[in-house]
Amino acid sequence: MSRGGRGARVLFSLLASASCLSSSPLPQPSAGAVSAQPSDILSSAASVLARISAYDYALAGSFAGERSRIVTPDRYVDALAPDRNAVIALKDTVLTAAFTDRRIATPLVAVADALVAVQADIASVDAADAASFARVLDDVATTWTALADAARVVPGDALATSIARGTSWRVVVTRAPAFAVQTQAFESYEEAVQIARQIANAESVSNAPPFTVRVLTTPDRDAAVRKVAELRAAGVVAAVVDTDRYTFARSGPDPSAELWREGAVDIPTWGEARRAAFIANGVVVVSADGETFSFDDTGRLWWHAKLASGPTFATPSTDGRYVLIGGLFVQLLGSEGQVIGSPSRLPSAAAGAVWVGRRRVFVAASQGPTGKPQGGGGGVVALGLNGAPLDNPFPLVTPAAGPALATAPARDDVLIATTSNGTTDVEAIRPGLDQRVRAVVRVPGQVSDLAVDEDGAHVIVVTAEGTYRFAPGGSNPVATLERLAEPARDVAFGRDGALYLLFDRRLVAYDRGLRTLWTVPLRDGRRVVAARRIIVQDGLTRVLAVDAATGSGDELAPVGELNDIAASQDGARILLLADGQRAVIFHLP
Repeated sequence: MSRGGRGARVLFSLLASASCLSSSPLPQPSAGAVSAQPSDILSSAASVLARISAYDYALAGSFAGERSRIVTPDRYVDALAPDRNAVIALKDTVLTAAFTDRRIATPLVAVADALVAVQADIASVDAADAASFARVLDDVATTWTALADAARVVPGDALATSIARGTSWRVVVTRAPAFAVQTQAFESYEEAVQIARQIANAESVSNAPPFTVRVLTTPDRDAAVRKVAELRAAGVVAAVVDTDRYTFARSGPDPSAELWREGAVDIPTWGEARRAAFIANGVVVVSADGETFSFDDTGRLWWHAKLASGPTFATPSTDGRYVLIGGLFVQLLGSEGQVIGSPSRLPSAAAGAVWVGRRRVFVAASQGPTGKPQGGGGGVVALGLNGAPLDNPFPLVTPAAGPALATAPARDDVLIATTSNGTTDVEAIRPGLDQRVRAVVRVPGQVSDLAVDEDGAHVIVVTAEGTYRFAPGGSNPVATLERLAEPARDVAFGRDGALYLLFDRRLVAYDRGLRTLWTVPLRDGRRVVAARRIIVQDGLTRVLAVDAATGSGDELAPVGELNDIAASQDGARILLLADGQRAVIFHLP
């Protein structure tokens, strides 16, 4: 059920409030500092129109029921809100150029007129209404025609490129007669919503008087008449209204450059989805009840497995051929859905797991049953690719508070940080080779995080006393130990060795020499993941994609309250798991 007319209200409120625009999660398109040359002016107009066309392409996919490169009607409205000011500015600039050079006035005035129509469309569109969206498409197509006509008298390479790009996305609209079943008008919107909830599969509710409910739209008049009779028998007054049914078919290249802030693939998942990971040729999503589903790169369901309930992690191997999923029990799966070996039990739900690539084993760890010494110790298990646990000295028994784990592709050992009596010991072991752990460093405070850079040169350990760095490879790691900052909420290393420390109000980037590269202010920093861009969860729903070189951030389209964030091995894709029922994959530039 959709709420008709929401688009116009959101656009008006966003454009009327400068504060709303400044906090918008969207890039702010504008005419910019456009030169007075007509070709430059028209190129700017084509660039803004291309962005609108890309979102038209995405919304058409949503109407067509597709799963990739789509946006919801509400997101479409929010995304195009800033474009209204850009279009107005461009229209004024085009008119100025037309009056400056009367020889090209006619085609430029035609462009200005077309831009006025587009501006009016995005100021009032109800993107959930197919007819309203079809009008937008018509006016955008008219504007492209006007730009093409103007390009014949004002040639330019940039203009030709922009027009070719923007017109490469095509949406074909088909309109056919249909019959709508619509209820009587109600006194308030709330009353109409209440009636809609009583009607199975109601289509929409009008948010402005008359407050009616659209129950059904069908090409079959007899079906509409039967539905009216059914509703009247249930005490709901309704009638058949002649209308049109619209269908949308899109074609053209993937508008990845324009739509990278939007989800590339939107996957509905099993309920209470908790953890996700990228695997070879797809993703895996595991729910609280242990139901585990894999989807291919297009979002199509691939395979299903039933595991123990209560998952706390999903850790893939570097090549994506295996994934370890666990909580109280840990289970190895193959990327094609094979359940390998038997589940291994930990003292309590696992805090996490790592893949030790050079030893071809997974290592998982948990705290003790209660997290207190009297409840018993924590544990560390290691599993080979046959699903069998390694023995002697595994499973390791750790202090009850439980360990943190970390490793790196360049290392053949796993680092284990455990806390006893307020002091954290960082130790190391090579699974399958060593018979005991070896001490590395000792740090004050209860451990909360542990991370290693890709070449194994530096380790970050976070405790209640602060964030520390040391070099594990030398003969005396203790001599390299230094305190960097207060306790960080999360830590990540980039592939180039850059360090990212996340605090509640900021994300700080450092180079290998610990020189500050940049700082990004935050509202409520919760998680950082290093991918092609640095992904930051800021609060329950907000996600930033930060350019590692400059520190400039773009907000990704909101997908809901986040349950998990996963990055592909090459860093080109991230997955946001939200609301326990939605996995959205973004392709990063």
